[in-house]
Amino acid sequence: MVKELEKYIQDLADITAFIVDRAIVPEKTIGQAWLISKGRAVTLASSVFHYTEAPWALALKFPYPDLVLSVKSITLHPDFNKRDARSNYLSTGTYLKPIYSVFENDIATVTLEPELLPLAPEKAAELNRAMALPLNISPQDMSGVMRAHEAGSIIQQALSTGQSSLITMLDARNYPFARISIKQGRIAKAIYKNLTNELGLCELIWQKPPGNFIVQSIDNFAWSNITDINIPTEQLGIEANRRAQELPKLIESIGGPDARYERKQQIDINKFGQGQRWMVEQVWSALDGYLPFSQITERVSLDTYSVAKTLLELKNQDLVVQSDSEPFHKSCALGNPLIPGNDIEANAGDNLTAFYLDPISKAPCRETGTFFGAKSISNNTSLLHTINLPNAKHGALIIKEKRIIGVHNGPYQAKQGQTGMPDHLGHMTWIGSLSANSVAKKLRTSEMASASSIAEEPETIPQEMFASQKTSGVMRRMTGEQSLSGTYPEMEPPAEEPAQDFLGRFSKNQVIAASALVLLIGIVMIAASFFAGPKVPSNVPSGEKPQPVKKIDSKQAAKIAVNIAGFSRVPPKDFTYELVTEDPGFRKDPADPNNPNNGVDTIDENNAFELVSKQLNQRILFLLWGNTAPIDNMEFFIRNKTLPVFNWEKTDAKNVMKKGKSDRMIWFAGRFLKPIIPPEEDPEANLLETIVYIGAFPSRKPGRCVFVLGRTYSDEGNLDFGLTNKIVEELLAQSNPDMDGEEAQIELATAEEITAYRQSIAKVLQEHFKLPKKYDKKNPASILLVLDNEGEPTKIEVKGTDALAEALQKSVLATKPYAKPPVTKDKSIGMNITLVQDKIVVEEP
Repeated sequence: MVKELEKYIQDLADITAFIVDRAIVPEKTIGQAWLISKGRAVTLASSVFHYTEAPWALALKFPYPDLVLSVKSITLHPDFNKRDARSNYLSTGTYLKPIYSVFENDIATVTLEPELLPLAPEKAAELNRAMALPLNISPQDMSGVMRAHEAGSIIQQALSTGQSSLITMLDARNYPFARISIKQGRIAKAIYKNLTNELGLCELIWQKPPGNFIVQSIDNFAWSNITDINIPTEQLGIEANRRAQELPKLIESIGGPDARYERKQQIDINKFGQGQRWMVEQVWSALDGYLPFSQITERVSLDTYSVAKTLLELKNQDLVVQSDSEPFHKSCALGNPLIPGNDIEANAGDNLTAFYLDPISKAPCRETGTFFGAKSISNNTSLLHTINLPNAKHGALIIKEKRIIGVHNGPYQAKQGQTGMPDHLGHMTWIGSLSANSVAKKLRTSEMASASSIAEEPETIPQEMFASQKTSGVMRRMTGEQSLSGTYPEMEPPAEEPAQDFLGRFSKNQVIAASALVLLIGIVMIAASFFAGPKVPSNVPSGEKPQPVKKIDSKQAAKIAVNIAGFSRVPPKDFTYELVTEDPGFRKDPADPNNPNNGVDTIDENNAFELVSKQLNQRILFLLWGNTAPIDNMEFFIRNKTLPVFNWEKTDAKNVMKKGKSDRMIWFAGRFLKPIIPPEEDPEANLLETIVYIGAFPSRKPGRCVFVLGRTYSDEGNLDFGLTNKIVEELLAQSNPDMDGEEAQIELATAEEITAYRQSIAKVLQEHFKLPKKYDKKNPASILLVLDNEGEPTKIEVKGTDALAEALQKSVLATKPYAKPPVTKDKSIGMNITLVQDKIVVEEP
């Protein structure tokens, strides 16, 4: 029975992989995945949602068979909230330790292929920029690039000023891996990875990591309960350098960085000195035959020098023995995929097993528990179990009857006032939510909406069709900000695009600019205009070419938006109104008066305008149509083989990705193929796929409608048609189709309404706030929070450095998403969050 269990655990280990992000150096493990078929694995959506448009950046490393596979595509659960996941990701750099969040529908599948393609440095650099965390620094702060061996010099420079400061060291994505607090010319506190104070500083000097750095004059980091260093800074520096000099020979004496040790006999901890016992206990607990010496520091609260000295002492006392072989068989053969148990019934009390590989040692881990039930009556895909799994084990397989029934994605958070729940409930997503008979079918129908004629998935465009497609437009969607509405099709990785090194020499102005860009939606490169020049559409009568329109200012474009659509004169955030400078080409055809394309008499300054955003890669044309045919017969545009405005051809007869209808709007998004080179120059030129949004809504002009055509601003990337639809729908929601030539005014909130909103935020914050047991009452903490008009935080500024500041910050981040605030003149609302006795108070900043 024991051998059978061991074989079963080994079989599970043979199909378990670590998902590795190759785009950052050193490469970063972001999760685990398990084979559920020969070419498909299941994982957490929260681990891979950033990479849906950049699967090339990921690899799956199977440690036991010693295989590395590349990722071809990623499919997220259709109801996974990428926007919440992105907000949580952007806050990860603000904590002393990682805080793991639990998301609904946190499950995804990755499609694999055996060939691991080389990683293009330009694409990797662009991905790193898109995933960079926001930086909260001021013009007075100093920043720069930190090369290997320069950490000590940077610390010494900050000390030499004799002033108080905070040094933060970051990787290529602005994720901080070290912080050092300097008070009046001495080192007061330090963090390096999982180590604090003296040991953290010694490890930092030994590891000599490269990266970037920021020196700030104000230390506003929440240091929690970390006490100040008592050792004089000069003495601490001498000790750190001594350890770094002795370590190479010390590591050699224990067999090198890859040496693995096992316990040889029982240990009597009392035989060690009082100052040694705590170190011996930690190192002893880490020796399992799996963990190499170089990774023990990741497991324990000791620096490399302390681990090496302790291990050498255990070796000299003959308590441990170096392992002759490693635990991974390296057969280069994957195990048999674990079959999803979509048809397995689970009842309360049924036995369950959780399986995962230890994130550091890669040792197989198995825990048992029982099934508790569904999270709610209306949601049978979010399930609860009693297996006690630490937060760091997000992604463990949940198995019943040797078949996977779910993926663990964190501890269950009981609602306030909820009683009678076990202490250790875990949350998992049911594997059946990705099966062909349940949510996968829902995904397909939600993608295609009500278009019953397009039930099959479209064929993938051949790789060569992406020969000239750039990646910068894709990066914005990669960040998850695009998930305002709509779901994007899985695309093949685009071709490479040159990109500059991340932040160059990391000057003050460059860092501030980069921070501002990250706080928007993503980093978008400005490219050439969408149009290469006027084109002759297919429905223009022979011999007649459309003429360009005289360009006039954006105020005139705003006036047209008011007159024909009833829109506000103020465009949405990040957009501008522009006049149409190229003839869209929709013309009446006298030979075919019944053609729904008939609708535009002339293109002039009174019947067309565009909504443009370089930043969001959006260009939305609004055209006054001569009749209501686009509303009455939108199917014509869905079925039509070509898009007359550009002579672009559909990819196939089933190109519709999504379509929808609201009270005033009807629309669809489809794929079209456009020539990379104009056909008149090369009739046989390769075609490039592009995504187009087409819609229509009633105009203020009786008997007419406004035709909408959305496409990318530049030739880079693909259209975020979900964002296009959201922008148009919001404009319509704020419009007044019955007004007489004047813009509908949006009523601004009163002072009383704004105060009431702040009070409602205080109430919600209080629900998520937990008063720390100890904090400095003489050093009050506060947070400046600024929300945009959608309730999204645009600024979180923490004042204070103790446990109270950290508790307030946790409450602020846990409260998201915030309720939509009342409308203000500057489209934002600020609030100062403080604590009065034990009550949270939110006031005007």
